[in-house]
Amino acid sequence: MVPRLQTLNSHFVGVWVGTNVAYNSPTVTVPVRIVVTNDSKKGRLRLEYTYGTKGQKSYDHAVRFMVIDPASSTVTLNWRHNSDEVYRAVGLEEVLNTGYGSFGFFGAVRVNGLKVLYRQMLELTANSFYYCWEKTSDGVEYSKTGEWTLARESGANISTGANPGP
Repeated sequence: MVPRLQTLNSHFVGVWVGTNVAYNSPTVTVPVRIVVTNDSKKGRLRLEYTYGTKGQKSYDHAVRFMVIDPASSTVTLNWRHNSDEVYRAVGLEEVLNTGYGSFGFFGAVRVNGLKVLYRQMLELTANSFYYCWEKTSDGVEYSKTGEWTLARESGANISTGANPGP
């Protein structure tokens, strides 16, 4: 693996807590905990999402995988047991140089047979992780679908054995 990518991936690893705002009708805000670990497949990150608290209506637990590929300037996302979604990355070079910063990715996904364009803007610092998804069907007017504002969980570090989830 490219050393700069290894550094960036290591900065994602950890336990992140905060909120997810889903811009549905109505808008819903729920607490979220994301545990990011290095997956057994080299270069792939495993993200375990826990929304809400067990017993609450908003409770959900999901696993997503993310592969950042600097050679092809792509980000590939995969929800467990679903097909890969490949997005074109922008601003990746700067983030790879520093290990932190902002970058985005975008691409088209078929939803109910229709082509929908999605983009994600992501910002990572040593102690904060923020990203939002936006979508459009016309390629012009984007609307937010979700926003995650997270902070590194105090004292949690995967390399020291943090519990990855409920």
